[in-house]
Amino acid sequence: MTALGRRSRWPRHRSGQSGCAKDVPLELFLAEFIEHHRGLRIGRMFGLPAGYAGRRMFVCLIEDGLIVKLPPSVAKDELRAGNASPFVRRGRPSRLWVKYAPRTAREAGRLAPILEMAVRHVVSL
Repeated sequence: MTALGRRSRWPRHRSGQSGCAKDVPLELFLAEFIEHHRGLRIGRMFGLPAGYAGRRMFVCLIEDGLIVKLPPSVAKDELRAGNASPFVRRGRPSRLWVKYAPRTAREAGRLAPILEMAVRHVVSL
């Protein structure tokens, strides 16, 4: 069940956790973020829960955090500041996708402005 009193639309991960990075309920955070922003929807990518603006994915829940699609300059700044780590797929780091692994619910909540920036970025593509 979500905080909104309805059953989650997302399946649990194989590990039995529902998208938690060190017990942070990322699935709940992402579901609430999407519900409170017009034009966003829940979908799937890589078999995992994801957030879409129209037909474009801006965030995906992975087993140990969230990957977020940001403008190249912002992604670079986030990596330099140590706020995020590079998302590596098939041995190659992505220039646009960065990974966040919040340790607390408060840290997850601080990602809302980043997700809003990601939405604006994918809509502008």
